[in-house]
Amino acid sequence: MKKLFSILAMGLALCACVGQKDDPEPEPVDPPTPVDPTPPDPTPEPESTVFLHRVLALEFTATWCQHCPHMAEAIEDALKERPGRIVTLAVHYSDELMADESNALNSAFGVGAYPTLFMNWDKKSVTTQADVSFITSFIDKALETETCGIAAESSVADGTLTVNAKVKSVADGDYSMVLANVEDGIWVEYQEGYGENYTCNDVLRGFIDGGVSGKSLGTLAPEQEGTVTFTSPAPESGRLALIVFSGGKAVNAMYLGLNESKDYEYEKADS
Repeated sequence: MKKLFSILAMGLALCACVGQKDDPEPEPVDPPTPVDPTPPDPTPEPESTVFLHRVLALEFTATWCQHCPHMAEAIEDALKERPGRIVTLAVHYSDELMADESNALNSAFGVGAYPTLFMNWDKKSVTTQADVSFITSFIDKALETETCGIAAESSVADGTLTVNAKVKSVADGDYSMVLANVEDGIWVEYQEGYGENYTCNDVLRGFIDGGVSGKSLGTLAPEQEGTVTFTSPAPESGRLALIVFSGGKAVNAMYLGLNESKDYEYEKADS
């Protein structure tokens, strides 16, 4: 009898071992991911705190002007050497592309030869020669001085253009802004000095809501921000040029699309 009980006990133990071996192993469970109690800053500080600096090229030109294509080429070549550093207003005179303000600008700057190029709206920074080195040297000199920052957004709704702009200063001064409509890719029948099918770019089509005088941003202290709003019937095409003035000269500028928003832009940390 004892022998029988021993055999039964061994059988039960064997069955228990077999059952344990056939049971599936539990799936490993990953530990919970720790949650950072501090969410990331949605607007991290820029690597540089120096505002991006662009210069204004005020180019007086005309389709009947034999040497004007050379000045346009010089500006394009300077842009290749200093990418993104130039905002151009090509002011046509006495041709089919002239803006309403062209006569007033020609008189104000005393233009007597074409082409004539003024940098940063400064009558002393002028050349009538298609000289790339003149333009790049002016840019390099301008970049030695920190300038204000520009941020803006534009929208077109129901035929109305609205532009809200901000300027943050780095030096005391009275600031104002001019808003212009410029257009690229305008074809004319004939361009002196080039021939048929010459493409005119950066053509001034007119100033918006404030004219050549622009709108005041007030007197700003360092790091102070001024705001201004422009409204007008929406241009049919083209883009916008925003130009900031202080002390009678352009101190910064940027292009903006007709439905676009741009925050403050900064120089690269290693520039």
